[in-house]
Amino acid sequence: MGQNANVGNMQLSSLNQKFSRAFGKQKAASLKSFARQYYAGDSHADTSNYALGQCYSRVLDAWALVQQRKSSTPKIQ
Repeated sequence: MGQNANVGNMQLSSLNQKFSRAFGKQKAASLKSFARQYYAGDSHADTSNYALGQCYSRVLDAWALVQQRKSSTPKIQ
């Protein structure tokens, strides 16, 4: 999956910058990859109305949920 996630390159770039400022290098890299995957299925029309803060919060919430999940069990929110 390339950098052209549907959330939009500009917004994804802003998210990446935010992750880099808020977290260490390794966690920021993981969050950047996760964010690309998280927004890959969304259309630009769906995500164009999201504020950067909303996108950031959604990624962090989803990340936290995934971190709680044991690899052998499903996790639904």
